[in-house]
Amino acid sequence: MRKNGIMLGMFAETPLHPGTGSTTGVVDLPVQRERHTDFPIIQASGIKGAMREVAEKKWPAIKINGKTEPNPIVSVIFGPENSDHAGALAITDARILAFPVRSLTNVYVWVTCPAVLSRLKRDTAMLDKSTLTELPNLKPADGEALAVQGNGQLILEELVFNLNSKQSEEVKKCVTEISKFLPSKKDKDKDGKDIYEAVKAKMGTDLVVISDTDFTHLVKNATQVSARIVLKENKTSENLWYEESIPPDTLFYTLLMASKPRIKSEDNKTDIKEALGVLKKVSENIKDYLQVGGNETVGMGWCALQYYGGGK
Repeated sequence: MRKNGIMLGMFAETPLHPGTGSTTGVVDLPVQRERHTDFPIIQASGIKGAMREVAEKKWPAIKINGKTEPNPIVSVIFGPENSDHAGALAITDARILAFPVRSLTNVYVWVTCPAVLSRLKRDTAMLDKSTLTELPNLKPADGEALAVQGNGQLILEELVFNLNSKQSEEVKKCVTEISKFLPSKKDKDKDGKDIYEAVKAKMGTDLVVISDTDFTHLVKNATQVSARIVLKENKTSENLWYEESIPPDTLFYTLLMASKPRIKSEDNKTDIKEALGVLKKVSENIKDYLQVGGNETVGMGWCALQYYGGGK
């Protein structure tokens, strides 16, 4: 059974720290990762909380019989504060789609891999986004980077890859599909041009498909690790810790699935009556940017949003 849903691309504009709490490892505050792949993720609870915060600003609380209550729209979509019923919107963990890695020749390139593309196929098939199920089955060898153009060597971090453009048409198809999750935002002061035009152009030439093994190594070891301290009044260190973050320009995606509002029909005081109404309300009002994860006050966690596909 296919779900009523849409997909949401999340493009990191600033470093992201979807934290897991402290650990005893070298990095005190690592980012969230899948247990079985070690791929970075943003847990669904954090995304839903961030979206609910935006919704509560869009639809402020109201007074009912002298008592402040959440706006009915917020309660229908995300669930009420009590346990009367669940919200009509379900969100999955945000999954990695393209990861930026510094390059000796291209400043940086995005990397993806067959495991990521295979998962994207399955996710889009679940929501009946049939165009994306045509993604090619690429199988690069370890140490090989399949690209749209170029040959020779490609150096990413400490790894040397053999650049191969013999399957450039297949890689172009991957670029086309992945680019659908990049944001679009018109600049009103510049003849309505898309301010992400340069990002899309770069992805058109600088996305490579590498093996699952190489991709796992890079997403584990090419994240940003920063030393942070708390200073006392005399400017001496009170505490020192190392914090991991996901770099800007990382591209994630998540699935938003909706059901018919779970509240009783006679108690539903909103104009949201069906699942598609939930998706429409969310996509039209929670858009442009979303802050997720920790360290908001130092500018971290900002993602540009791009919805893909309509509900069905």
